[in-house]
Amino acid sequence: DKTQLKGIKESAYNNVVAVTGGAGTGKTSTAKGICNLFPQAEIKATALSGRASLRITEATGYFAQTIHKLIGINENGSVTHNRDNPIKADILLIDEATMINGSLMLKLLKSVPKGCKVIFMGDIQQLPPIGNCQVFEDILNSNYIPTIKLLHPHRQALQSGIIKSSYLVANQEQLFDKTYSGDFIYGDLNDMEFHIKSYQNK
Repeated sequence: DKTQLKGIKESAYNNVVAVTGGAGTGKTSTAKGICNLFPQAEIKATALSGRASLRITEATGYFAQTIHKLIGINENGSVTHNRDNPIKADILLIDEATMINGSLMLKLLKSVPKGCKVIFMGDIQQLPPIGNCQVFEDILNSNYIPTIKLLHPHRQALQSGIIKSSYLVANQEQLFDKTYSGDFIYGDLNDMEFHIKSYQNK
């Protein structure tokens, strides 16, 4: 959509960009569009969890690793890649940035080589980091780093009951009547099941 295109163009002029938005708004597609501007670039992708790393690879085709593997965090806490021995990358995608605490983010950023383009992706309505700092939220509130805010869920996302119900929860809207008791399936894709038991106060 127009917001995604604007963000992709923005990235051509800035080496650090943040992409944020709710589920299904196209964060990964936008990041892939940014990377497509630089077909000869060496692209690395990373996330805190292995599952998120796998999802990046499935969605973009770029090989992804956990942050710990990418920068080589050893059992004793030492790090293989740092300012003196940075990773080899022209573009670094950092997914689910909301979950990365300050200590780990600092280690990751120290491993980034000079001139590397860094793309932060995340949704602040998801889980906050365990530990110190909320780096991604501070980035979004800084008014310093260019931020692409994606607000429009796409058609395939709106068909999912999981995403529909997550928006209702995020907006503190009622999913069902407080006295409801029973089972139902939500969403056009039939991918969200509710099993509700109502306990009346005696």
